[in-house]
Amino acid sequence: MEIWDLYDKNRIKLEQTMIRGEEIPQGCYHLVVESVIVNSNNKVLIQKRHPQKIGYPNFWEFSCGGSATTGDSSLVAMEREIKEEIGITLDPKNVIEVLKREYGQSLYDFYFIKQDIMIEDITMQPSEVVDVKWVTFDEVINLLNKGTFVPYHNYGRDHFNYLKEKINEDCN
Repeated sequence: MEIWDLYDKNRIKLEQTMIRGEEIPQGCYHLVVESVIVNSNNKVLIQKRHPQKIGYPNFWEFSCGGSATTGDSSLVAMEREIKEEIGITLDPKNVIEVLKREYGQSLYDFYFIKQDIMIEDITMQPSEVVDVKWVTFDEVINLLNKGTFVPYHNYGRDHFNYLKEKINEDCN
């Protein structure tokens, strides 16, 4: 059972929790963390979701992410998700920036991380991840256009633009 802290629109933690799967109370939000890990070759680490996962089974998505559980700060949640999903310890010094967005009743903290990780050092969480690979930004867009990458709707457009901008800055 996963328990979430609830927040108001201004990201102030409320004295209220909920169990994952319940309806989020009106006027409340829960915290979600997402990451894009980019290596020194400006490739993005993506993972393929397990075929049994609810929501976008067998789709590719950015590096790691999930909901913060009760008591988690955003960074702690991100470190936990990366460790759980791909078995890698995040070096917080490698966090370049965190974009904060609201989408529906979720508060998203979208981490941009610059860290070299060897594929052979990754330990995939069997119930979540079935494959990982490094790809170029253009390959992410191609997967998205083919319908095999999680469609990041409105909240994700900023992330795609930010990622492309960051990679282009590093290439110059």
